[in-house]
Amino acid sequence: MYLKLVMQKKYAIEDAAQEFLRAMAGFINHTGWYVYKKKKDMIDWIFIFSILGIIFTFIVRSRG
Repeated sequence: MYLKLVMQKKYAIEDAAQEFLRAMAGFINHTGWYVYKKKKDMIDWIFIFSILGIIFTFIVRSRG
């Protein structure tokens, strides 16, 4: 029972990480070009957020 709960929790966190990455990818696709044309410094923020998302995913995976 406990193991099942842990597994569900782990997968829920992984799904959240995947969802976060998907949302970030969508955000980059929608705003990336416009931001690139208008504000070059915003690119750094998008890059940082995507890196954070990837790192977060790796941390979640390695703990499991």
